Formats: sequence, structure tokens, C-alpha cells
Amino acid sequence: MKIQKTYSAEEFADKVGEKVGNIRLFRKYARKFGLIDNHEVLTEDFLPAWDIAQKLHYQKGVKWENAIKHGLSEEFGIPENESTFETEIVGANIIEHKLDEIIEYLKRITIALENKA
Repeated sequence: MKIQKTYSAEEFADKVGEKVGNIRLFRKYARKFGLIDNHEVLTEDFLPAWDIAQKLHYQKGVKWENAIKHGLSEEFGIPENESTFETEIVGANIIEHKLDEIIEYLKRITIALENKA
């Protein structure tokens, strides 16, 4: 039997390079999903779920809450309400598209002004 390394919120935060408050939120949802009990510490089993959540947050702009729920759900096979996660991804993509349009428009204005000068 392999003994798992356990981490307090502070130790887990140091291990993954994140703020303690985000780890506390992660533990809150791990408890909510029934993965740990109150006052139980995190183990190495939670590192892959955290990696998923962290990548979603930083690379896709997903809110921590939804990223954590998705990471725990995906790693531990817990059903999740996908609608909030998918809605957020679609919303982020729409915003990104609009920003691209604005940048293109500003480039055209800059070129027109340079041609006038």
C-alpha cells in the first residue's frame, strides 16, 4: 500500500504555486463533492484535478469556481452541471472575437490617418 503525501492548504499552495485562498476554495468544492471530510487535508490525488482547474483559469479565462468544479468533476468522475462552464467558455470566445474586431478597426483608422499625413 502506497502512503500518500498529505498537504495543508498552505503546503498545497506552495506545491502548485498558487494563492492559499484559491486552495481553500478548491478544498471547499472537494468537500462539497464528498471527496474529503471537514478538516481533512488534500493528498497527491488532487494534484491532477488542480492542474486541470489552473489551466482552465489561466489559459481560457474561466472563473476559479467553475474551473475547480470542472477539474474535480473530470478527475474524479463526478457529474457536473456543464452549462455554466460551457457558457463561460463561449462568453470568453465571444469577447475575444469582439476584441479582435476592435483591433482590426483601430488598425484601419491608424493606416487612414497615416495616409492623410
